[in-house]
Amino acid sequence: MTKSNKEQSKNNSNRNLKIDGLRGVLAVSVFFHHTVISYYWIKNGTWEPIDNVAIMNLGSVSVSLFFMITGYLFYKIAIKNKSPSWRTIYLSRVFRIYPVYIIAVALIFLIYFIKYGGLNVFELIKLCMNWLLFQGVDIGDFEAKRVIAGVQWTLVYEFVFYISLPFLTFIYWRKFTISNIISASISAFFVMTYVLYYDVQPEKFILFLFGFLAYEFKN
Repeated sequence: MTKSNKEQSKNNSNRNLKIDGLRGVLAVSVFFHHTVISYYWIKNGTWEPIDNVAIMNLGSVSVSLFFMITGYLFYKIAIKNKSPSWRTIYLSRVFRIYPVYIIAVALIFLIYFIKYGGLNVFELIKLCMNWLLFQGVDIGDFEAKRVIAGVQWTLVYEFVFYISLPFLTFIYWRKFTISNIISASISAFFVMTYVLYYDVQPEKFILFLFGFLAYEFKN
């Protein structure tokens, strides 16, 4: 067996097929929820909750479970691991999230340029930075986030959670090495800066904690 085949086999053995199946169901539920909301937005011209508890909960409950699953998985991968490979973890997150997201953001700006024309360089850089940090800001009067149904808001919490992992791991193990102290300090600084600068609801991070607890109860 070649090295690549061994790595693939190891990755497959580490996967939880039940969780993969659940994530598939949740993804379909969120897609259906946003499709219905988008339909009424196009029909009525306003983006607002609809008077249907079941459809509304398809979105909120599914996202809550996604956060719990993320907490469950990364509690094992990072926090319970005495020496996690942060390079591997963060590269996997970047390549999992950003390629499709950047295409979606590029589409948003393309629609704006076609409809409204250009932007000055400084405004364009500022907008790009906000979008790369998952802040679905409008571009002038253009409701940019509606193009992707506002789904980027969930990535805010995933993003902050991933940034917090070195700090949480440091708190868990309390290994006072220079590298751990530096990584934990950088982690804490960026989390605090992001949460203070942007509109973030801290109570949503409790959902990731439920994932931690689920892992502990399971084991």
